[in-house]
Amino acid sequence: MHMFKAPSGAVFTSSDMDLIKALFHIGFVTWKEVPVVFKSKKTSNTYVRGRQDLTNNPHILFEHLAPRIVDFVRKEIPIHDGRQHCLIGIPTAGTKLAMAAAACGYYRQVRPGIIYRELRVTKKTHGEDNTWAVGGPEHNNDVYISVEQAMTTATSILEHLSHLKEDGYAVHDMHHLILVDRELGGVENLVAHQFERVHVLFKLRDIIAALVEMGLWPEERYQTLLEEIKEDAHSRARIVAT
Repeated sequence: MHMFKAPSGAVFTSSDMDLIKALFHIGFVTWKEVPVVFKSKKTSNTYVRGRQDLTNNPHILFEHLAPRIVDFVRKEIPIHDGRQHCLIGIPTAGTKLAMAAAACGYYRQVRPGIIYRELRVTKKTHGEDNTWAVGGPEHNNDVYISVEQAMTTATSILEHLSHLKEDGYAVHDMHHLILVDRELGGVENLVAHQFERVHVLFKLRDIIAALVEMGLWPEERYQTLLEEIKEDAHSRARIVAT
């Protein structure tokens, strides 16, 4: 397939389209007749999974998705001072992405290297190292990048970043990588909290537009999603105006 210019202006290569198609076939993006309610209380008929659909299909995770993350990190977050990239997955869905990308980087022998660190859902309260992260910060050795699977309003990301800050990580100097942005105010919310190094691999409307382009989803589902995004933007603008 030739390159596809997505609605946001992003240009998808044939490899991007193959990745989106592969993710679709394992149920990474699904349509729900009854809208799903997110943690932020916002709702949508379009749902991004990225959990057992990826762990049940490791060939997609390791052979398609992880290389895309590695390539993106190396291009968009270059390092020239001798440090290495360290990915910290936002639990729980982001953890497997960080681990898979680090493994991919290792087997591809990329330089500088890519490692990963785990972030707990609950703070460790027994034994040694009573922390959220498994391992403390080493800012002289690592460039830290949080990794989130899908973002709505960034509420979950902000919560976990506060845990990293508690552990001594310089979270405002970190980069923050979002696999899929729903465009429901998450990026703006992060910036409002002084997190400005935000990187988005895919916008959900672009993924859905690509599925429509490939004949895998009907056009009306894209239009429904677009209306959700527009209505949410108008709602947030009204709140700001008041």
